[in-house]
Amino acid sequence: MIVRPMFNLVLLPDVNYYFKNDFLKDWSLFPIEEKEEILFLVLRENKPRAELQPDDFYPVGVSAKIETVEEDGNLRIHTLERVNVSCIEIHDGYIEAKACVRAGVNDLPQEEASERFGKLQKILYSLFSDISGGCGREAIFSSGRLFQRQSVR
Repeated sequence: MIVRPMFNLVLLPDVNYYFKNDFLKDWSLFPIEEKEEILFLVLRENKPRAELQPDDFYPVGVSAKIETVEEDGNLRIHTLERVNVSCIEIHDGYIEAKACVRAGVNDLPQEEASERFGKLQKILYSLFSDISGGCGREAIFSSGRLFQRQSVR
């Protein structure tokens, strides 16, 4: 597993990201290959590699996997899940850490989420109906007029 610290970069779970091979190769002892697992650790502040200490990292990271390694040196990396990070060790500039999947937090009860979604659906339906004079396909094709109409009001 490659452990890659990062600073000033936001990675979300279940998203594809594209990086140059150089982004990872200095953090791995082995050649970069498809299906390689990655653990992204978030630095509290930007520090040179030689000065990194285990306390410099937040306790939450993101797990990922290299999906493809292109001939031109580009990588497609798919992030998987947020993880709790522990047991960070740094040896000769390379980082080792343990990670376990972080439990999801439902901060909005299902009933309230359904209610909010229903209200949003009604607002969008009425907005598109008002703009296009109709609904459905015509409303979608006329959605380019949305910004023009709002800026006039």
